[in-house]
Amino acid sequence: MARQNAISFLCIMTTIVVIVSSCKNSSDEKLKPLLGSWELAYSEMNNVQNSFMNNGFMDFEKNHKVTTNIFGDKGIYDFTFDGSIVFISGPEDFEMDVQFITPDSIVLDGTIKNFEMKFGLSRK
Repeated sequence: MARQNAISFLCIMTTIVVIVSSCKNSSDEKLKPLLGSWELAYSEMNNVQNSFMNNGFMDFEKNHKVTTNIFGDKGIYDFTFDGSIVFISGPEDFEMDVQFITPDSIVLDGTIKNFEMKFGLSRK
């Protein structure tokens, strides 16, 4: 009976380890295309291209930190990414839909202070 309990316990622990490690790998895989340094190629405010964000950048790190100057001064903020939405916790929480993402470019669309913003970024 003790041997059967030990085997059952071992099976349960193995299952838990496999589930936890697969969840982490899945999260890491979703994050991978976003990681790295991006510079602003263009920006739009309310569907009109502008130059307000010249020299804009976003540096996404694996530890879910982003260094960016989109809120004004350069700052480091927390972010989440689920594969289709980037959420940055900053002075103004900023949720952006990923319109598309490739190894070299990304287009993000969201709202800051009632302004519809679109950012086209290219990898540095």
